[in-house]
Amino acid sequence: VFLENIGYLLTLFGDWGRGPALIRKAINSNPYYNRIVHHTLWLDFIRQGDYLKAYQETLNFRTPLLFWEPLIKSSTLALLGRTEEAVQEGKDLLKCKPDFTERGRSLIKRYIKFKDIEDMIIESLGKIGIDVV
Repeated sequence: VFLENIGYLLTLFGDWGRGPALIRKAINSNPYYNRIVHHTLWLDFIRQGDYLKAYQETLNFRTPLLFWEPLIKSSTLALLGRTEEAVQEGKDLLKCKPDFTERGRSLIKRYIKFKDIEDMIIESLGKIGIDVV
């Protein structure tokens, strides 16, 4: 029942093997799984450099009022070189979180505990004009 939550936590702690595997098992066996787990699958694909699969994971998000959805969509689209779409998602990000350029790094650090991935996300946002201090 809580398999996806265990997988979510394992992935956030850097267990890139067992975490995503548990999440996928939960998704395949429970139609009512916690959809937040797609965030960690996204994180794993970003870590692997598979930006297309990472973007495909972003399509599973249903949190339009939270800044995380436009954040991960804009950064992933920027990594894919899909600049126009990334810029639009970036505008949505700044609507959700107008002070993101000042607070973005600390907000990202709350979820992403891996400096190289954090830096990659911030750099990708810079490519679309969102300069995080």
